[in-house]
Amino acid sequence: MKDDFFKNELRRRKEVDIATFTMLGAEIKRLRLKNKRTLSNIAENLCSVSYVCKIERAQIKPNKHMLGEIFKRLDASDDCVQSLFNLKDFIKNSVLWFYEDNGQKFEEIIIKIQDLENYRTSLFKFIYCIYKKDLTKAQLIRNDIYKLVNNLTNTELYIFLFFSSLMEFYDENYILNSTDIPKCI
Repeated sequence: MKDDFFKNELRRRKEVDIATFTMLGAEIKRLRLKNKRTLSNIAENLCSVSYVCKIERAQIKPNKHMLGEIFKRLDASDDCVQSLFNLKDFIKNSVLWFYEDNGQKFEEIIIKIQDLENYRTSLFKFIYCIYKKDLTKAQLIRNDIYKLVNNLTNTELYIFLFFSSLMEFYDENYILNSTDIPKCI
């Protein structure tokens, strides 16, 4: 039984990119500060203070149990933690959802990530704003993403550039609504 647990944990750590752990650490720190909690307060009877500090700095890849316990102490849902692990896929899938005009899927994800603040949630919200044709809000989010562009993976950068171009296209009134977009994505 323990062998399966460790094999699964090693497989998970290998599959998850380092950016996800950086975001997890940043999210833990953001929530901890927002809730006015200390490192020792979060670590109490769970792990060492230095362990939580290393998680926040993305110096280690904690297991799901430890993450779950830390996020519980920060009053964050399991859905929140799972969404952090799935953000990369949400962004990739957003291109397809946009093409398919699948607003329901966008809405589901927006609800899941509404309390998260990182570059991937910003990128997803940017795409969502373009989908909803809220170009004013999209412009504000795009300006924030420009400051974080070095964090984007190549795929995320391509997606960002595509939707930035599409936003400019909409903004210049070349297209009045998304039904006029040629299906060439």
